Amino acid sequence: MSEARTGKYVGEEHHFYKGKAEFYLDDKQMVVDCLGTWCDENNYNRGYTSLIAMTTKNGFYIHPTQGKRKALSLKGPLGTITKIKWLVDNG
Repeated sequence: MSEARTGKYVGEEHHFYKGKAEFYLDDKQMVVDCLGTWCDENNYNRGYTSLIAMTTKNGFYIHPTQGKRKALSLKGPLGTITKIKWLVDNG
């Protein structure tokens, strides 16, 4: 099992760390320090989180090779994740 999945690398050391994230879990707003770690701890496949975050207000995202695609959502044991936004302080 990888070190990221065993919990050795969390937060900024996690390989999917992009900073704090805001998302909606069954229409309830959530904010977490590291979405990759949260997904691992709650048995969500974090592979779709970047695509969900790229979704625009019109409900689509641009896939690098497949063009315009309909927005994704991610179903898991706690509910459905939608509308991901990374809260990065670039200042």
